[in-house]
Amino acid sequence: MPGWLAAGLVAGTVAATGVVSVGTAYAATTYTVDNASSECSDGGPGTASDPFCTIGAAAEVAVAGDTVVVSAGTYAGTSVDPAHSGTAARPIRFTAAPGALISGGTRAFALTGRSDIVISGFTITRTSSYGISVSGGSNVVISRNTISFAGRPAAGLAAAGIYVRELAGGLVSGNVSHDNSSHGIYLLGSTTRVIVRSNRSYHNAYQFERNAVGIFVAGPGNTIERNLTYANEDSGINVYPGADNTVVTGNVSYDNGDHGIDNLNVSGGRITGNTVVGNCTAGINVEGSSGHYIIENNVAVNNGTGAKINPTPISPPGAYTNLCHRRDGNIGVWDSAPTTTRADFNLVWQGGAGAEYVWGGTAYQARSALHAATGQEAHGIVARPGFADPAHWNLQLTGRSPAIDSANSAAPGELLYDILGHRRIDDPRVRNTGAGPRRYDDRGAYEFRP
Repeated sequence: MPGWLAAGLVAGTVAATGVVSVGTAYAATTYTVDNASSECSDGGPGTASDPFCTIGAAAEVAVAGDTVVVSAGTYAGTSVDPAHSGTAARPIRFTAAPGALISGGTRAFALTGRSDIVISGFTITRTSSYGISVSGGSNVVISRNTISFAGRPAAGLAAAGIYVRELAGGLVSGNVSHDNSSHGIYLLGSTTRVIVRSNRSYHNAYQFERNAVGIFVAGPGNTIERNLTYANEDSGINVYPGADNTVVTGNVSYDNGDHGIDNLNVSGGRITGNTVVGNCTAGINVEGSSGHYIIENNVAVNNGTGAKINPTPISPPGAYTNLCHRRDGNIGVWDSAPTTTRADFNLVWQGGAGAEYVWGGTAYQARSALHAATGQEAHGIVARPGFADPAHWNLQLTGRSPAIDSANSAAPGELLYDILGHRRIDDPRVRNTGAGPRRYDDRGAYEFRP
């Protein structure tokens, strides 16, 4: 991770001799953008009393260590691309005051080859293209933004809320991306070492075909953790060709029009500690030429039951039908994937029709039958999960859940904190049946707190 995520803005400076002087504070400037001010001018100094009118004007002058504060008001999406990059110790920060809205136009931010940039706190809506796009560069942070209605639900006009391509290292955290005409968050190309954490992505839809995903990953070596994805037209999370060695951990994915977590033609994936409920087809799905997967500590319930699920609008009505009769099972491992995939310590439950597991095309209702035939799920559980209020999608655990204190804390990608930020904790009323250094981790994305 870039050092400035933990460090402040004080660092050494390089003197004319090339020697680093230690303990010198860098001078940094805070620029103000306020298009509601009668004193604003893009040719001015950008101070609080003489602010810039547009974000683009501030982006032209901000250099490493500077901060651009955008005041309340409505601004057009003008594809802001900073003229300079920051550094690891001195990023350039673009922050929004409460009430700052970017509406319409092309894109709000369109970074190209920039590094060590932070974009934080903006509300962005109805851009004709991506809400925020990043192409190239490194160590970009996109945090606490709300992006909605990007692009248009028509062929050739659909656009993701957050689009990241060819980025080397970064963080996409705490954003809400909804009702976009393509994926909520989209990582592709050579994008790597990006952490996608604690975002909420829902109700994204092409509308004219089943395709929009909450979080779509097509770049290698990224981590998708503690996100909430629901009611998307296609899957909650896609890990697709190009996304080898992706870790998907601690997420909640429910009521999506395809899978909860879908993995196609990728290798080396780790799917750990997720809660996946009520999705149209197989809840956790690994298929095609995928292989060398580990699936552990997940809770998968009532997925792939054959029920018709259309969580998002379809325009025009009836343009396509989503009947969910495709691939079944709470956990489905298909095609060539079973030979090198390992599944254990998962909890599954079907309240009605539908398979618990599908392994290599064979459906299993009983864990014992799956284990006898394949050697998988030696510590698996088939039982009611004990959710707090599943009818209203409250999927936290209650005190009698068999998921409590039964996970493998040594599973690759297992987190010390759950999706709500709660640390793993031992329930003294429950016998610890888990494995690893902490035998009391709970299965799924929620840690029960007694």
